[in-house]
Amino acid sequence: MDLNENPNIKHFQKGKKHYFSILREDGKKALLTSKGYGSAKTRDNGLQTFINNLERLEQEEKNDHFYFLVKTGNNHILAKSVPFFSDHERQQAIDLLMQLFDEQEGTVPAEAEAEEEQKTADLPPKYSFRLEFYVSEEQKPVRGKIEYPFTKEKKAFNGIDMATIETFLRNYLPATLEEESKKMIAAGPSSSPPALPANTEKQTATMTPSSPGEPNERTAPAAAPTTRSKGSVSPASNISGKPAPPRLKDGIPISPSAAALDFSFIDQQTGAEAGPQLRRSGPNKILLDLDRLEFSRDVYTDLSVSIFGMPLETGKKQLLGRNDFKTSPRQEVIMPLDLARLPGTGTCKFELLIRL
Repeated sequence: MDLNENPNIKHFQKGKKHYFSILREDGKKALLTSKGYGSAKTRDNGLQTFINNLERLEQEEKNDHFYFLVKTGNNHILAKSVPFFSDHERQQAIDLLMQLFDEQEGTVPAEAEAEEEQKTADLPPKYSFRLEFYVSEEQKPVRGKIEYPFTKEKKAFNGIDMATIETFLRNYLPATLEEESKKMIAAGPSSSPPALPANTEKQTATMTPSSPGEPNERTAPAAAPTTRSKGSVSPASNISGKPAPPRLKDGIPISPSAAALDFSFIDQQTGAEAGPQLRRSGPNKILLDLDRLEFSRDVYTDLSVSIFGMPLETGKKQLLGRNDFKTSPRQEVIMPLDLARLPGTGTCKFELLIRL
């Protein structure tokens, strides 16, 4: 179905601005409304951008009301929901929204979808930076500033300081295999591998269940994982010492009767336990415990934590939960997750997204 023919999508104009709204199941009341666009064409493009960025959905609370909104990678708000009176009501609206556009994506012909996936697979990851210079007659040399919009991290400098610019870029751009090889050769065989940047956009890690009743003897590394590759998962056998975790492409059992519902995130580069823990809390619920998350920081930082689940039988990623935490030495960072929202009782892969 064409997006313009979808009964749950309403287009309207107010003054000189064009908007779209996503309607409830009855097709009458709106769940959310977009920002204003200058033309119908840019509004239609904005609707497609909105659909493509649904995984960036965020939740917030204000004045005893519950909202959700969708942003771009540069933190620009695309659309914001109406206020809800409870988190349950808001979650029902999110589920409806995801279901609506899951069905929309399912109407794409298989050949076109495969072709689009091939095009996307050929594209390298994109990193955007903002570089600004300030010139005045009274002040010389020029003053400069570089910013990574995704994290709002900034660095000011004087003149055209290429060394500062390069250092800033290297904090966020992944090192190439050639660069890493040169570093390892220069460092020698006995040196430790170079430290990874602390500020991460995304953490996707292997998760290994711990056998019930057995102590977990592995220790967390000094920094959280920064790998972006998809993690594989596997059931753990008898754990002793610090063995390299097995890596099978089986997923994690999510059946309420599964014996192992306690999991650990594993850094894919070191094979060591990375800190965040998932532990059992009832027949089909788990708790995400981030108290052991470790990374280099001078002060305690606000965390925005999202976790997604993808049942292997459906292949569709779902948002299981999202919370904002203001960390302090005394506050626990615990996030409840309800596996009952995942369809089926097969296996599932999880993805953890932490924004600092």
